[in-house]
Amino acid sequence: MKKKLLIALTACVAALILLPFLLFFKGGDMLTLPQRITVNRFLSINPFFDEETGEQTAFVHVANANNSPSTRKNSFLWFLNKYEGSASYIELDVAFSSDKVVCLADSYEEANEDAVAFERILAHLKENQDTETGLLINLSEYSYLDSLNAAIGRAGMQGRTVVAGVNENSLIFVKNHLTQIPVLCDYNSGTKSSLEELKTLGADGIICSSDNLSKSLVRKARELDLLVWARCENEFYGTVKALNYCVDGIVSSEPEVACMIRDAWGENIVNDIKSVKESFDIK
Repeated sequence: MKKKLLIALTACVAALILLPFLLFFKGGDMLTLPQRITVNRFLSINPFFDEETGEQTAFVHVANANNSPSTRKNSFLWFLNKYEGSASYIELDVAFSSDKVVCLADSYEEANEDAVAFERILAHLKENQDTETGLLINLSEYSYLDSLNAAIGRAGMQGRTVVAGVNENSLIFVKNHLTQIPVLCDYNSGTKSSLEELKTLGADGIICSSDNLSKSLVRKARELDLLVWARCENEFYGTVKALNYCVDGIVSSEPEVACMIRDAWGENIVNDIKSVKESFDIK
């Protein structure tokens, strides 16, 4: 009896030691066991298929994140590099010069004579008769928002532009100047305002990390008619999670991955994640 008790006790201790390892250890695909189970469950269904109507529902739009291994961030070459990608939205950092010129820049100081004018981006879209590519404008500061609003209006880009880089404290100010353009409010663990309050302050939607994304958050936002965008960086798990929740936009430095998963889902041919990750060398 004592021997059986000792064996059982030893097994329990071993299980307690192994449990954290199994829960938090990341395998070759850089997913923990719970994440791997969740991903496989997500991919076993088709979140874009409406069983009642038999039709495919709307796909998310995918935006490029603000980095590139081959070109300087916020340069025109960087924009062209992203423009040739598969994303339907391209993210741009925007600041304003002392002459109220809208520039691709991370700050007021960088919005100088060497900065790329935002009008050059709009001119490129017009020259190419591009009526599909959208812009995710990430505000670096808010000095001359009327100049930004006017430039977007002249280009007729109001319906293809979304603005981010706005917190709850600056939301009213920004929305007062950008009345015809959707404004996404940053939403994270430090956000004090509720979704209802953000809606009252003028938010057209929220943008959060995939870590902060949840079904209840998306459901509540939908009830309030708020857009939901997610920043997934290079996280494969976050991208699958955001796609499964059918967010309105995914900001990723690897939008091709999101597009491949989305399109495969649409054709209902995804059986596992191995081929997708191998195609893009995802660790």
